Amino acid sequence: MIFNKLYTLIFLFFVSLVVQAQPVTSTTYEVKLETAVNAAENNDYLTAIEWFEEAYKESKDPYLQISIGDMYMLLRDYAKAEKIYERVIKRDKRDEFFDIKLDYAKALKAQGKYKMALDEFNYFITTTENDSLRNDAKIELQGIMLMEKYPENIEASVSFANEPVNSPSAESSPALYNDGTLYFTSLNSKEPVTLDGSEGEYHSKIYVASRTPQGDFANSTALEEAINRVDFFNSGVSFSEDGNRMYFTREKYINNGVSSAQIYLSKREGDKWGTPYPIESLNNDFRSRHPYEGELFGQKVLYYISDMPGGYGGYDLYYATISGDNYGTAVNLGNVINTNKKRKLSFL
Repeated sequence: MIFNKLYTLIFLFFVSLVVQAQPVTSTTYEVKLETAVNAAENNDYLTAIEWFEEAYKESKDPYLQISIGDMYMLLRDYAKAEKIYERVIKRDKRDEFFDIKLDYAKALKAQGKYKMALDEFNYFITTTENDSLRNDAKIELQGIMLMEKYPENIEASVSFANEPVNSPSAESSPALYNDGTLYFTSLNSKEPVTLDGSEGEYHSKIYVASRTPQGDFANSTALEEAINRVDFFNSGVSFSEDGNRMYFTREKYINNGVSSAQIYLSKREGDKWGTPYPIESLNNDFRSRHPYEGELFGQKVLYYISDMPGGYGGYDLYYATISGDNYGTAVNLGNVINTNKKRKLSFL
């Protein structure tokens, strides 16, 4: 998303120096910047946007606009990020912010505006003097070009799962069990959650919805607390091919950032799921997430992502061989699959 922007790094480093000289009680422009940067560092992107905008009203500094665009990219509000990046580019008569054109192209691509993104990536590749960013653009471009190689999918249809599954809040990570039952993750909230001390149990849970005789889904219910442990975000469920194992992730968040994450396993016991436990060989002080059982070189393996030390940057894809109840040492899938990019701002 947002990677290693030297000018943003320099700017925010300068800001931090200025802020250190301000009194604690100050309500100056510098304090607005300090508040925005601190919020961004704590993954509170909405608050960061609010304070970057307040500071921008005062200074009209394009660096602040770029920071706002970066925050929207991290929030996946690509339409707003596109507009902000476009505004900076149009006002940039001296190409001081030329590298923003790459982020602008990524925002277009993320919205499915592939023709526009294709033109922007090609222009950037032929114009930039930054080899690292050129390679980044080539990878993004390759993703668009691959679309032309795949035939149109005429064997699949998409339909809405309707109210028994969907709520006013977000549903994600759907997985079908071998009897046709649908498992998925949901916050299952009708109203936005405000963390003010009265929010109650607001964490995401794993829900299940069975099929009706008509083929629709019945009303969904949350799995028991043995699975949906209180005060954790429980998500990302998947199953072994024989249906005897259920994998999922338990996470803790600080604002929009994952502070801890571990992979858990629950075994089928009759018509219920047994008490889950963490897969010790896959978990440590690092964060491991999104388990999925598959096969590699004729061997049953568990795929997952992790930010463990020794990877190429940020989250990498790993696999561990499965032998009975034993899970082998994590193996990185290599630099053909994994890149050296980190999904975070350069100043964090």
